[in-house]
Amino acid sequence: MLLRASPRLPRASRITADAFLAQLQPTAGDTAAQQVAKAALAAQFVAHELPAAFVTDLADDRAAIDDAQTTAQSDDNEGVESTAAVNRLIKAGMKEVNYLDAIVHNKYSRTPDKLRAWQSPSHIERAPQREKKPATPANSSPAPNPA
Repeated sequence: MLLRASPRLPRASRITADAFLAQLQPTAGDTAAQQVAKAALAAQFVAHELPAAFVTDLADDRAAIDDAQTTAQSDDNEGVESTAAVNRLIKAGMKEVNYLDAIVHNKYSRTPDKLRAWQSPSHIERAPQREKKPATPANSSPAPNPA
């Protein structure tokens, strides 16, 4: 494997691999002379101890990079969708707790032990909110003393 199938492979490396493939890999639109020139260039690499199938390996590795990148982007999208689903389910759960809270308070208003037993598990913890700081005027420099 010449290139590792990494979705984070730098763009320059992918462009370089594409440029090598354009010079080495025969395509359907190539003339006979271009195919011969590409085969001769690949033979020079093989003469320098690269495996005979290095062009095919490079093409396979480049395709694997594209597949890995597509998979990574798909995973990112699924994560965003899951986060949205979690938020939606939390809101629905909070609505149900509020609904049940009203029922429990109505039913057990004269039974304080049962009402206290409900209050602990029904407590909804919310994210802390920062206090809003009072707005300061933009020009807060003291006025000069007239002398």
